[in-house]
Formats: sequence, C-alpha cells, structure tokens
Amino acid sequence: MDQVDTEVLIIGAGACGLLLAQGLKSAGIPYTVFEGETAESIKTRSRHWGMNLHWGGEYLDKVLSPELKARLRECNCDPFYEGADNTYTVCNGKTGEVILAMQGVMPRRVSRRKLKALLSEGIDIQYGRKLVSIHKEFPGRVTACFEGDFKAVGSNLIGCDGSRSRVREFLVGTENARPIGTDISILNFPYSYTAEQARELRGVHPIIKIAYHPEHGNVYLLAILEVEDPDKPEDWKYQSAITWKGPPSVEDLEDPRDRVKYVKKIAAEYADPWRTAGTAISDDAVLPLNRGTYWMPKDWDNRDGTITLAGDAAHPMLPHRGQGLNHALQDAALLVQAMESVHNGKKSLAEAIGEYETEMRPRACQEVQLTLEQAHASHDWELLMQSPIFKLGVNKPTAEKET
Repeated sequence: MDQVDTEVLIIGAGACGLLLAQGLKSAGIPYTVFEGETAESIKTRSRHWGMNLHWGGEYLDKVLSPELKARLRECNCDPFYEGADNTYTVCNGKTGEVILAMQGVMPRRVSRRKLKALLSEGIDIQYGRKLVSIHKEFPGRVTACFEGDFKAVGSNLIGCDGSRSRVREFLVGTENARPIGTDISILNFPYSYTAEQARELRGVHPIIKIAYHPEHGNVYLLAILEVEDPDKPEDWKYQSAITWKGPPSVEDLEDPRDRVKYVKKIAAEYADPWRTAGTAISDDAVLPLNRGTYWMPKDWDNRDGTITLAGDAAHPMLPHRGQGLNHALQDAALLVQAMESVHNGKKSLAEAIGEYETEMRPRACQEVQLTLEQAHASHDWELLMQSPIFKLGVNKPTAEKET
C-alpha cells in the first residue's frame, strides 16, 4: 500500500480547504490537500457559478499572502467592472421595480472556478483521491484511506469535502450525516446569449439582480458570470438560478426538455431582463436541477481534536441568503489560527480544535436556520417583506439586530 506522511490532512479542494492550505503553508505547517475529482474532471465539469463574497472577504485578507491578495480582483465575475454601486439589487419580478438595494460589507460577485484557481496556486493537492475510510489507530495520528489502496497519515484531518461529506459520515454516522431535504427546487445554470441580448441583460444592475415574483412564488437570480473581454458580449456568460417551492419536483422534471419548457414558462411572466434571459434559452439546453438541502451542525466526537469539519462539510445551507462561502472562509481562517497555536506549542490539538468548534457550531447553526427561514419566505410575497434579507441584508446577524 502506498503511503504519505504529513501533518494536516485536508480533505477537499474547495475554497475552504484551499484557503486553509494557503494559511498553513504561510505558517510553515506541513499539510496535503486530497481531492476526489481528477484535475481534468474539475476543468471539464459543468459546475460553474458565481458566489456572493461580502463579509467573508476579511478572512481572505487575513490569510492570503500579499501577492495573492493583490490578485483577488481576478476572481470577480466581471473583473473589468469599475462601478461604485456595491449592493445586491432585489426586484419585483412582475414589474421589474427595485424594492431593495441589499447592503453588505464590500459585496462582490466572484467566480467559483476563478477563486479556486487562485487559491490553488502553490498548494500541494493530490487529485483523484476519493476518501473511503478514516482510522485513528495510534495516539496523535489519524489515517485516511482512499480508493486505489492508498493511505495518508497525519496529526489531524479536516473535512472540507462539501455538502455530502464523507468525513461527516465518519464523525456522526451515515444516516445522521445525510443532508435534510426540502420541497424547494433549484435550477442553476450558465448561459451565453447574442451580443445584443447580452448587453440588454446588464440592465437594472450590471452584476446581479434578484427578482421575486409576487404572484407565482418563485425566485430568479440573474448575474453576470464570466467576462473575458468587455468588448465581446457574445462571449459573456450569465448565471441563472431559479427556485420554487412545491411542484413540479425534481422527479417531475427528469426530462431535460421539460426543464427548458418550465424555465421558459416561468420567465415569460417576469419583466425584463429576466424574461429575455429565460425565454432565449435553446430547446436542447441541459439545465442542472437539484432539490434544496441543508444540514444543521451537531456535536460530534472529534477524537481529541484529530478530526473535524469546515465549510459545507460542517454546515451546508440553502443559497437564499448568499452566506455559504463567507462562513467557509471564516472557518478556514479560524482553523489556521488554531493550528498555529498548536504548532507554536501554545495549545494542545484537542484544546485548539475544541475552541474552533465551540465558535463555529452556534454561528453556523444560526445561519443555517436563518437561511432556511429566508428560503421559505422567498417563495411567499407577504413573508418576504419581513424576511432576513429585508432586516439584515447579507450582513452577519448580531444579538442587537435580532432584537
């Protein structure tokens, strides 16, 4: 059996795991990142979307080297945009009227793909390593076993392996780790348009606009996803994310053609630019459709600090408040701080990881619950006006704001 010895085993090469790795590298703490996908499949898969980055940017600033920090603008969905309107625009989907300029701390829209590429630079990543099992056979050591009869041994293991985390299954059991389903369906896809259409779709707000339909209870997020050349709008990519509660379910729309028909039906009842964005889609487009899920963080036995979770592995949440990335970045920064305290001999591993979990768990539970409330309110016009985004925007909740 092939084996690698390292100090910190990071499972998952998403934004959380990669930022953690960058911080450990800067601190001189040995680590290895293990990613289940191959380097080639990551490039070719259609998982391409934008993410809301706001208060979490603080943790990128804390962890990244000056060289990488100076290049963060490269991760913006439109790195050429110089506008000063730093809000997320919320509209009445039927009329197009702006009903809220949602505030946040330096809000921006970043490309998931570009952010991961930047955070990967200079990082030791072993691709194609699908985790099979975890063992703690000796004090102070943990072993991760992967497909292909390969294992890695380290002082501790941190699961950053996403919403369907194998590390979470190890900690709480397969059934307890299973994400909780909702009756909310999510269509999320990239699409390119004609040059004329692409220019028109920049209307209302050039980066992102979210429309709630007062009559039909669905939500349509339209955002610029990729601008490689500002003078070639025919090459721009947009992201559409449409959600609704109740039927039709994912099972009802198994046929890709039915999904396109449903999107066109929904979009036809929206004002522009959402109407054009949805109705212009070709009939043969393949649109990913998923059921909305979440998982509420609970107590687990971290085996004296040797195994823990971060990011979506610890607290997968619905997308309706745009918080997942920001909490994941905070998790990573706090874990870097925890591991530095262990490395410097100031704390034991059990103490440092215990303190991380004590902070992370209630913070994440609060956000998962708030986002769940927002998701349900988003599909009910009356509830929407009293929902978290109207009270908090995309800011972090505080005791003062909740009262």
